[in-house]
Amino acid sequence: MTMQPLTQLMSQVESNVVPILEGEARRVDLEGLWPAASVKTLKESGLLGLTIPAEFGGSGAGMREFAAITERLARACASTAMIYLMHVCGTQAIAMSGSLKREGALKKIAAAEALATLAFSERGSRSHFWAPVSRAQRNASVVVLNCEKSFVTSAGYADYYVTSAGAVDGKTPADSTLYLVESGTNGLQVSGAWNGIGLRGNSSAPMILRDCHVGQDFRLSLEGQGFKMMMEVVLPWFQIGSAAVSLGIGEAAFASAVQHTSSARLEHLGESLASAIPASAPGSRACAWLWMRREVFSIRPWRESNPAVRQPWSGCWAQRRSPPKPRLKSRMRPCALAVEPRSRGSLRWSATFATRARLPSWRLRRTSFMTSLAKPWQVSPCFD
Repeated sequence: MTMQPLTQLMSQVESNVVPILEGEARRVDLEGLWPAASVKTLKESGLLGLTIPAEFGGSGAGMREFAAITERLARACASTAMIYLMHVCGTQAIAMSGSLKREGALKKIAAAEALATLAFSERGSRSHFWAPVSRAQRNASVVVLNCEKSFVTSAGYADYYVTSAGAVDGKTPADSTLYLVESGTNGLQVSGAWNGIGLRGNSSAPMILRDCHVGQDFRLSLEGQGFKMMMEVVLPWFQIGSAAVSLGIGEAAFASAVQHTSSARLEHLGESLASAIPASAPGSRACAWLWMRREVFSIRPWRESNPAVRQPWSGCWAQRRSPPKPRLKSRMRPCALAVEPRSRGSLRWSATFATRARLPSWRLRRTSFMTSLAKPWQVSPCFD
């Protein structure tokens, strides 16, 4: 597949993908439903193979295209954007592996026949996703996995689960190995329902692997080198994508606040709500603050100029993690101020207010993203 210019890609996403996501986003979030129509649209549009090398049928796009598209998806439906983010992270782990299953898996994903995701977090180590407490065991020519995964986006819906487990002869929590586990594998099952406080449609449910037999050709990392692949391959894509999701949610909240204050009227005064808000009010400050921070901290100039964005697995991981952080913060404060009492009135407490409805999603993304920015061995538990 030939790589298209970013402007053309974004135009296609805007016309063919965004309307479907926006059409079911509200129902998905209110009822906690899997966004089936949105995911189907992602497949039909070819976005599942966006970052897959052209030799396997993908577009061969880099982080620049991935971040721009993920941001736009998040503005339309946060749950779908999160599903897409985890799909790309899982796909990159497969693409950078030496597994004999690599070529077949990538071709299926590029052909829109498979959805990927990550299965890292475990009940025993909670938000310390990099330290699985499970331990793989050898049994003749296969590896047996027994794991309790606490959060797996697209649980029960993904076709490929990039799964972590403690290395067979590992001595420390960081001695882990990554495996490709296919849906339908005996012993792999969803163990609970997902009822989130935000991003309610992404099915981030717990899963268990019980006596799950995996062949050596399904191993993605070198034995005991799972931590290295997590840090050097998966985490850069997750950070950029997570930042893009947060950015999209923040921009959507900002847009809905502007639309509300511009259209709502104080009929007894004959003016719009926006005209009645003093320039010094938090709601007004949020608008100016957002756009000022957007210009200063936007991810766009950084991702266009930094070579690591195009080849995230090269160079030092630490050098890639800092740029998105202030840009993420720039979306969170305006989102909160958008429901500040003096500018929103009692409507801020209503679930029908579009900005209010987005608050749980961006609060969840903020905590998750800021946690991932810390050094893995310094991460503290958050919502789990």
